Amino acid sequence: MSEKKRKHVSPDHKNYVNKTVRSTKDEDISKTNVDLHISPWYLTPVLADKYYQHTESENVYVAEVLDQKMTAQLVKTLSSQYPLTGLSHVKRVRARANGKKNAGLEIIICRAIDVNINHLDSSSTSIQTEKIMKTDVSHLNALSEFCKLFVVPKYPPLTRKQYEQSSQLWPVQFHEDKYIARVMNNQVFTTSELNFIEQNMSLALKLAMVSKCHVGAVVVDPATKTVVARAHDFRNKHTLQHAVMVAIDLVAQGQNGGAWNRYGLQIGPNLQEAESLNDSCIKRENHTTSQSLDECCGKDCRLTKTSPYLCTGYDLYVTREPCTMCAMALVHSRIRRVFYGVSTPWGALGSRYKIHVWEGLNHHFEVWKGVLEKQCQL
Repeated sequence: MSEKKRKHVSPDHKNYVNKTVRSTKDEDISKTNVDLHISPWYLTPVLADKYYQHTESENVYVAEVLDQKMTAQLVKTLSSQYPLTGLSHVKRVRARANGKKNAGLEIIICRAIDVNINHLDSSSTSIQTEKIMKTDVSHLNALSEFCKLFVVPKYPPLTRKQYEQSSQLWPVQFHEDKYIARVMNNQVFTTSELNFIEQNMSLALKLAMVSKCHVGAVVVDPATKTVVARAHDFRNKHTLQHAVMVAIDLVAQGQNGGAWNRYGLQIGPNLQEAESLNDSCIKRENHTTSQSLDECCGKDCRLTKTSPYLCTGYDLYVTREPCTMCAMALVHSRIRRVFYGVSTPWGALGSRYKIHVWEGLNHHFEVWKGVLEKQCQL
């Protein structure tokens, strides 16, 4: 399974962390020795496995069309007798693949498994056509006497590469997802947006140095370029208080919710006035880029919320790949995108699992890895 990476070389990073943003404890952050001399890093999308799978095949029986004027009628008859269940992406008819012009046509009679239903030997590479056809024996004159066993793509192609592989077996229909194509070809983010991503991960790195477990997390509202919440790991105080869980809880506190004490962590006001957050509130810092993040991400990433539900429309930056618990919390909080620095053996967003793309869940989100990967290996 290969993943295409985009190399990013930073501009001058003398101080990417805005000084107006307060840390857990200002003096703790100021004493951290994070090496922010940024080396090149590679941003890699974490997509579902189906986008990387090699083409699987299924056996079908194919006959030669002797009378091409009967092709349309043959397709109609065979579609009724032997519908290509699960193979709607496969074209029923193709030009014979012998490299010659006007070489004639070939038509799929049925799937090999359908022959099995009729108690015929589906392992045979050649079967008499009349033994397969159920009715309309008159059409036999338009087909070759024997059907031969061929392989066709079992699943519809999702990427250009899969389409090219599938077409080598048999012609298929292909409707390319333009956004996925941009993701796989690293055409989603501009340089200024990559700088913005790096800026937020640099802040997460600063927070990680305060934590004994060296994990920091930052929640950002990309619509306004503001930090909504930032946290580091507190599992030494509470088993469940991983950096991601604490960050989500802080977002909830900004919406008059939350379940835990803040332990000195600070969040920016969300729907409430700053005064309602007591002494723990800070002003939300503004980040500016030449282009809005939501402008670069296509239809799949545009913000549609009018008021947030937890992390709806927000992006998370975390130094390490989240575990299963944190990944499920991100699903339930409706996060928009996750950027993490370094993978972990127990990670649930690419390493052990890919929870963000599980089809059975009612929310999915994008994941990108490799942001400041070297620095995140604390």
